[in-house]
Parts: sequence; C-alpha cells; structure tokens
Amino acid sequence: MSKTTLEQTGLLPAQAQAINGRVVTGLTAGAAGIGNAAICPSDINIFSTVGAGQTCVLGWATVNGGIDILAVGDFVGICNRGLNALTVYAPTGATINGAASVSLATNACAKFVKLSSTDYGQF
Repeated sequence: MSKTTLEQTGLLPAQAQAINGRVVTGLTAGAAGIGNAAICPSDINIFSTVGAGQTCVLGWATVNGGIDILAVGDFVGICNRGLNALTVYAPTGATINGAASVSLATNACAKFVKLSSTDYGQF
C-alpha cells in the first residue's frame, strides 16, 4: 500500500512512512569482501556509486557492534544504479538462498527477506 493511501486512511505521515519503509539514496558501495562492505542503512537502499568488485551487506549487520538487528520477516530492498555489478553479502554466519553473497546487475533492484537467523531469501 502506498504512503499516500495510508495517509488517506487517517495515519499520520510519520506512521505511514514507518509502515512503507525509509529510502536512502546516493549510497557508495564498499571495497571487496564482507569486511569492507558498505552497510545498508535503511529499508530501501539505492547505490549510485559502484566500482568493479564493490560490495554491500544486508541488514545493518555491523551496526550495534556487529549484531544483525533485523527480525525474521523483515525486508531490505537494494537498487544498483552504479556502473558495475554490486555484490550483496548476507550478514556473517548467514546465507542468501544458500550462498554467502549474490550479484546484483547494474540498474537492477532486489528485495531480500530474513527467513531465519541464518537464512535470507531474494526476490
């Protein structure tokens, strides 16, 4: 449901935004490897600068001392608007569809869902 539709039902703008998620644009991917990966700081993350071999990690995984703070059922969206493919890592100890990372092509977007403490799915 759109933010506008939610507001028309009587929700305050901040409540509607919390339901739909926050968008952060202009992100820069990190260097190769999960230890250098850029953190996805929001519900919807738009990377505009992606160099060859650059990376990001799902789930605010290094916020709060490295604890993955996403709950089972939470979604994270990533869009790659950079010039190169973006490697998306699962948090340490987890996988995305059974792999440690997936590649997101230029001008592609994907949605990820936390299925368990060690498993993320990709749409």
